[in-house]
Amino acid sequence: MHVMQVSVLQSYDEQAGPLAHQVLQLAKLHARPHVIYASSRSDADFVDCLRQGLPGDPQLSSPFDVRLEQARLFHPDAARACLQSLHVRGMPEGLQGSQRLHVLNTMVSLACQQQVASLAVEAFNEVALDGFLMVDAASLHALQIFQEEQHPSAMGIGQPKEGFSVFGLLNKCVTPQGRRLLKLWFLRPILNLNVIHDRQDAIELFMQTPDVMTALRDTLRKIKDVPRVLQRIKAMQGVSTVHDFQGVCDQLDALKHTYHGLPSFLTQVVEAELRRIPPELGQRAAQHMWSIVYMPQVGFVMRLEGGRLMEDLQDYLPDYEFAFEGASEEGVGFHYFTAATRELDQRFGDMHHKILDLEASICTELVQRLAQFQPQLWRASAISAEVDALISLALSAREYQYVRPQLTRENLLHIKQGRHMLSELLVDSFIPNDTEMPSGHSRVQVITGPNFSGKSCYVKQVALVVFLAHIGSFVPAAEAVVGLT
Repeated sequence: MHVMQVSVLQSYDEQAGPLAHQVLQLAKLHARPHVIYASSRSDADFVDCLRQGLPGDPQLSSPFDVRLEQARLFHPDAARACLQSLHVRGMPEGLQGSQRLHVLNTMVSLACQQQVASLAVEAFNEVALDGFLMVDAASLHALQIFQEEQHPSAMGIGQPKEGFSVFGLLNKCVTPQGRRLLKLWFLRPILNLNVIHDRQDAIELFMQTPDVMTALRDTLRKIKDVPRVLQRIKAMQGVSTVHDFQGVCDQLDALKHTYHGLPSFLTQVVEAELRRIPPELGQRAAQHMWSIVYMPQVGFVMRLEGGRLMEDLQDYLPDYEFAFEGASEEGVGFHYFTAATRELDQRFGDMHHKILDLEASICTELVQRLAQFQPQLWRASAISAEVDALISLALSAREYQYVRPQLTRENLLHIKQGRHMLSELLVDSFIPNDTEMPSGHSRVQVITGPNFSGKSCYVKQVALVVFLAHIGSFVPAAEAVVGLT
């Protein structure tokens, strides 16, 4: 689930027995939440199930962060009252509370108490696990769908990288949003024949037009991670460097040009101050380290290191007024207000704050302008992600000679010359195998053979063909007919 979106799920779940909370665990696997909020009145078994990690997934093997909140916040009426004051991305301005509920009711069913008890910030979408192929974390791990490895740095610092896995093999995306979408497809195999056929048609089209596919990839490489960029801009983070703002505002450029030229100018001011001291006292003045520094809420001050200003020097610098003594990394310093520093305060004192205020106003204006086009930007980003994911599957199908499987609602499985997509890359020659499970016949087959004869490999390759067919991908076989599982 994206950090700016909440997904609402309504589904029956077993409360006891060997299948207790199975749907909940699948929902955790699909949503991959960072924090789970639950009612303080939830029973202990349910909370324990919420906290329980998913051992088959390296990213989710640790216990989940579950936070208990007041039970009244989970009451449907309280949630509905909160919704009346909620503004969702893309919602028209100026709506009354009841009108907001009507808009939200087009996204999720507010008549369902399970849905109303979930509150979002930017977007609602309804999720039904009934439309997905149920693949738990242990199965994903056994089939090597994902295989994360530690970061290759010497200290193991950094994000883990995808290892030798099905996703790692088929992921040839060139955009971050494309990689995220493709991974979501792998986490959520679907049972919708229309969607599967649409993906297969697109993959087949790209395979038949390699020039178009190459041109699209070159264009996709130039597309930034729009959702993350919008999120960073909205938080006003990562846009405070000179390069980011240069050329945006002439006034800001002028202020920054002056501000960054201050160090050399302040050196000239210090040199002018030292020329006020007669040459015969030059050695006394040289016992101090003279500099002008700027301190927020204090202003410009003359800083002397090596002791306070001597009386004979003060006679020639009558405008020097002792302010305070302070320590820094350079050592103890004695700070003075002078006629020169007061003039600097008048000319440049609030320059730093002016720069910060201008930058903040630019960010605010940018957020307001982007807000008008945010739905279109999100839609464009989603389309580019889908194209990137489909091209990735098409490139893999061309490279590894996969074929388009036929999906059917009949309860059958036919695979001719099926291959294990990972194992065939590790050996010089791989012997393909057929699989036949006709409709109306038993779904149980017994495989016998000596140890290390390939029984496990065969079982996994059959499962992988079925799995890939349910995400709309082509499969490693000469031909395949797969019944929806």
